Amino acid sequence: ELRNDAKMARWAMGIRDCPAGQINIEEWTGPDLTEYNELATKRVPQPNCLRHASEQLRGKDQELMLHAIKEYWFAADHLALPLRDSKPFWKKVLEQNEQTGWQAFGNYAPVLLREDQELMTLALQMDPFALHYAGPALRRRRSFILDAVQRDWRALRSAPRDFRCDSQMLLAAAGQNLEALEYAAGDLGNIALCAVQPPSKQIMEEQKEVWTGLQDADEVERLAKQKQELKKEWNRVMLCLAETHGRALSFMRPTGVDKDMTTTAIQSNGVALAYAEAHYREDRDMVNESVRANIGSCSGLVWKPDAKPPELRDDLQDDFEEKKQKLKKRGTLKVKKEGARQSQDR
Repeated sequence: ELRNDAKMARWAMGIRDCPAGQINIEEWTGPDLTEYNELATKRVPQPNCLRHASEQLRGKDQELMLHAIKEYWFAADHLALPLRDSKPFWKKVLEQNEQTGWQAFGNYAPVLLREDQELMTLALQMDPFALHYAGPALRRRRSFILDAVQRDWRALRSAPRDFRCDSQMLLAAAGQNLEALEYAAGDLGNIALCAVQPPSKQIMEEQKEVWTGLQDADEVERLAKQKQELKKEWNRVMLCLAETHGRALSFMRPTGVDKDMTTTAIQSNGVALAYAEAHYREDRDMVNESVRANIGSCSGLVWKPDAKPPELRDDLQDDFEEKKQKLKKRGTLKVKKEGARQSQDR
């Protein structure tokens, strides 16, 4: 009978509906427990004691379970049917606590509900890491992953590997923050890794010798063409990012960046000049392109000074009398006047 009492379950978990030291015994359906009042007040709360409650209470008392999950999100582990499979119930769990609701949903909701796009979208609005708990069907849906990445670039780190190799995914994520390139995978991820953390020349030469020795001539030629296409794709993505992030131009160095690419990046974003190669930053045409992109072209009008120069304001004019008194005390004012008279006589 006590295991089926909702108020007893709340008190055992440390969730008090009344001030500490008071128990509303009159509303309880169980026997008189007044003698346990002091003991229950002093005891340490035990959130996991919910597992001892009756299955009927854990499966039908929605108010109790919502209250328990709001206080301790891991209390969702003790849910029973039919609440465990209820979509409206899990929607309330997500809405009642934005900080921990998505954790309870991601860890303890059934797979069928974690494949529900509405619930997962609500969880992603609270934390992009919730994509890690999406059902298998949703994690294979490209449109859903792309929408999550466009909403928050941090969702890319929880996306499946196949989508982290996608140039459109990288462009959508890196357009918000260039740190998203660190989560790229596959061949584009290798280029991104070299761009963000360039390896030493010695390591690159050793890798090249080992790779050439393992492959025959035809395979090397095919890989060279594939690598060239990857470089073009990478440069295309970086040029698109350079429109909003000038620093993207510096990530093109591992794949090779020529004057035309640099000019294109600077024309779309003049700030990109700061991340160009040193000899390009000293080029007059490049500097002019950067100025045109940021400020605009020169009007060609000759600058003319004002006909009347502005009147100079004496900063000491306000306290001139005070300065004069100090000079008299020092005797320097008299010396200055005598010097001025001598110069006039001459």
